[in-house]
Amino acid sequence: MTTPNNNAQVRTGFNGQGILDLSYLTRLPVLEFKAATFSHFEFTDLNTVDTESENFRNVGIREDFDIDDRIERYQVSFQNVGFLLSEWPPCRDTDGEWLEGRGRTLAAKRNGERWMPTAVYMRTDSSLKNTVTNGFLAHSSRPPVYASTFRDFVEAGVHLVTSGEFPKTKADIDQWLYHDVKIERVFNNSNGLITKIRDQIIERSTRDESLILRRPTGEWHKWIKKYQGLSRSQYVLVSCDDATRAMRVWCDHILPAVKEGREPVNIIYYTNKYSPTDARTGLTESMAKLEEFFKSSFELVNSQVPGVTLAVPAGRPYTILGAVPQVVKSHNVTGPNLVNVTKY
Repeated sequence: MTTPNNNAQVRTGFNGQGILDLSYLTRLPVLEFKAATFSHFEFTDLNTVDTESENFRNVGIREDFDIDDRIERYQVSFQNVGFLLSEWPPCRDTDGEWLEGRGRTLAAKRNGERWMPTAVYMRTDSSLKNTVTNGFLAHSSRPPVYASTFRDFVEAGVHLVTSGEFPKTKADIDQWLYHDVKIERVFNNSNGLITKIRDQIIERSTRDESLILRRPTGEWHKWIKKYQGLSRSQYVLVSCDDATRAMRVWCDHILPAVKEGREPVNIIYYTNKYSPTDARTGLTESMAKLEEFFKSSFELVNSQVPGVTLAVPAGRPYTILGAVPQVVKSHNVTGPNLVNVTKY
């Protein structure tokens, strides 16, 4: 079937199957958001969507840690049955900020689709609190494919408190949880679960000044290739979360490289910690371990080979290129640059 080129309300369906006619969406009940009024449907050109922006990355609303699994399921669904006009489409406001549907949008983009049916809203409040709150309302207003989790609510609350969106008091956090995001659509407090979420928000926002943007390692490899221009054979991505990772990179990468004359080994750090304090501590300890292993190698030779005294050279068989940007308030998490480990 040929799609009329002069009709912006009708386009070829996903995977080249059938058509997408936006008029069918008018039959659906409108998805409601706080301080936002539905305006109209349109097709969003996915070639113009910046999937690395903080708004699109869903910072403070949902973790990216399981994103590959979620997106792959959407991709397979789009390939098999296309985009279903029986479901409310992804939503953004008139300024292009996304309210809901990022997973479906990213899946369509990865599938090579060009046009995504989109519901556009006019907002009277574009604050961070409103954006985060609306993300949770969208997840809980209908049976979601991927429901918000205990951790999602905690991370969002920490993000809002540390961003100054509301005070760090039990009353203000309860107001946000019960009244704004309507947490009782997802959890009940019969066993004190919502109270635990509130208490963790207070504890975390007291201890930490920011969120950590967590992604699966596959996403970081893509980021490094895109922005650093490095293939996976040109660097080692190392977790700074425990000392055993430093030992592994020493034994599995640096020692073989020295033996084969391929040094220095390029190292890029990342973390899966939730706390910036813990991440910084882990990074410092990991780098110290590498230094310890290097110096210990010379001490070993000097102690085992009679008459030999080797001085520790100035150079190292590895180069720390930096760390991927993850501390939301301290790093440019939407930028293209690695973070200098001395300023992490």
